Amino acid sequence: MKEFKKHCNCFSLPLNLWKVLLLYMLEKARRTYLKYKIINELLQSKYNMQFDEFSKSKFMEEPSFEVEQDFFDWDMAITGMGDMVSEIKHLESML
Repeated sequence: MKEFKKHCNCFSLPLNLWKVLLLYMLEKARRTYLKYKIINELLQSKYNMQFDEFSKSKFMEEPSFEVEQDFFDWDMAITGMGDMVSEIKHLESML
């Protein structure tokens, strides 16, 4: 809460407006996390394996366009989930 108040004073915005803004950002981060989680689960189901297994599998030896696109999407989802977990924790610490 101390960090939250410091940010409020920096821009001279009312405390309740900052709280609304933080809650909006927190909800957006949670939705983004869920989007990445769904992509991860869909690709796990499609290939019946985890991403780290997939990246070392026979699929990646000579990947088709679809497999290569799935690899990039899956990698983005895994990275994005980690980023969103950090962002959510940071935003929650400011409330």
